[in-house]
Amino acid sequence: MKVAVIGLGTFGTAVVQYLHSRGVEVLAIDENMDDINEAKEYSTTAVRFDATNMTMLKRFRLDTYDVAVVAIGEKFEDNVLVVSALKEIGVPRVITKTASLRMKDILYKVGADEVYIPEKEFGETLAKKILQRKALDLIPISDKFAMAELKTPKIFTVKPLKDLAIRKKYGVTIVVVRKKEKHVPESTDDAKVDLNEYSIVEMATADTVLEGNEILIVMGPNEKLEELSRHLEIHEE
Repeated sequence: MKVAVIGLGTFGTAVVQYLHSRGVEVLAIDENMDDINEAKEYSTTAVRFDATNMTMLKRFRLDTYDVAVVAIGEKFEDNVLVVSALKEIGVPRVITKTASLRMKDILYKVGADEVYIPEKEFGETLAKKILQRKALDLIPISDKFAMAELKTPKIFTVKPLKDLAIRKKYGVTIVVVRKKEKHVPESTDDAKVDLNEYSIVEMATADTVLEGNEILIVMGPNEKLEELSRHLEIHEE
């Protein structure tokens, strides 16, 4: 996969670094030479030019990239121009970010395939994590579904999962079970969980029997995860 990232602010830099660390071919683009020099250390190629210039987009063959991420934050007009230009030269998937729903609609109209509002979406994710106090982490899958990491509740122990009927009772599915190696001591602080200690990763099956010292990856509709969290708050304290 080839990905071009335009704009090397905090958001764009994070995208470049993560993709490059996963072996993706990444082209980093910005007008600031200092940002470009820094990006050379964590990208496949880093080049300085004005991405609103169609000639430059063609010169660097942006049309050959699978995805372009437009991470221009301050100048909304430039964001619109770049998204439009990228679609015009044939980039199949253009992803961008903005600050409001109105701007989001405009970006879709000029051709963006995906538009995100990072602060809004982070705020919603944080709010859900506050509601789901039993969850260690919450990973949105879509607007309606998410995955949650949580320590094994007592009510999920002793019996095989097939006998607990968790999906029927709570509307969620245990997908993965993470366990510690036998030589790793149990933590005395329930508030601090180091996931690196849970190095044994297994798919949950109907015959899985939980002991109470695992980390579970649970998937389901947002409202069902919230209901489960509230249920555990009542019954696990």
